[in-house]
Amino acid sequence: MNEDLYLCFIPPLVQLIISAHNKKGSQLTREEVESIRDSGTCIALPADSARSMAEERGYKDFNPERVWDEYLHYLNETT
Repeated sequence: MNEDLYLCFIPPLVQLIISAHNKKGSQLTREEVESIRDSGTCIALPADSARSMAEERGYKDFNPERVWDEYLHYLNETT
């Protein structure tokens, strides 16, 4: 059996980045956002488990492959 695995950040990547944003008090740079992603703790889970974890959490995490774009989108939605 060859099931796809998904990276799940713990704590969620969105939490790490928004917390850093709030601590800084201004927009993070692309380098800061990618550094947070690169140093975050994550686990690889099968698709069903990853989906269940996201549903239990109650909000969508940032996609690590598109973290910069998703951060900018988040900022546009909250301002």
